Amino acid sequence: MLDASVALLNRFSAHLDAHPSGTVQRKAFFLSDGTVSGVGRSAPRVVLALAHISTELKKPTSPIKDAGNWQKDFENQLAVLSPVTDLGHAAQADKKITTIEVEAARAAWLHVYKGAKKVCDGVLSMAGKRALLKTVFWDMSVPADTKLTHDPAGTSEVYPGKQPAQPNP
Repeated sequence: MLDASVALLNRFSAHLDAHPSGTVQRKAFFLSDGTVSGVGRSAPRVVLALAHISTELKKPTSPIKDAGNWQKDFENQLAVLSPVTDLGHAAQADKKITTIEVEAARAAWLHVYKGAKKVCDGVLSMAGKRALLKTVFWDMSVPADTKLTHDPAGTSEVYPGKQPAQPNP
């Protein structure tokens, strides 16, 4: 789709070259530098160029030969390419919204986690077993910038070397 749109721009540029010198201002159609390469190859920029050229061709004062047919070609190409770029913009907006929601949820979880860590620190300190804090909170037994994907080696047991107490029947 994008290649067909760029090909249409290239054909239109060649058509502009066929007009007598001085009758057509290329920058009226290709705004950046008067060439197709100035438009670029990104879909949003190509869509903007197609829409602008289509609008220019609709003007009754357009100096372009066969402007009506060219305008139809540009409208058809816009109809094909615009939904694709609109979908991309919608997906990008959804990702930003989702990212904000995920960050808010992470911040709330982190607040609770830090509070739980402080409570456990106090309880273990009072019991004289503060060394077990690294066993309960894995992030304390690895460097701060480490991304954990599983429990660090040796921390899967809550009480190393001891069996948890069995409840009395």
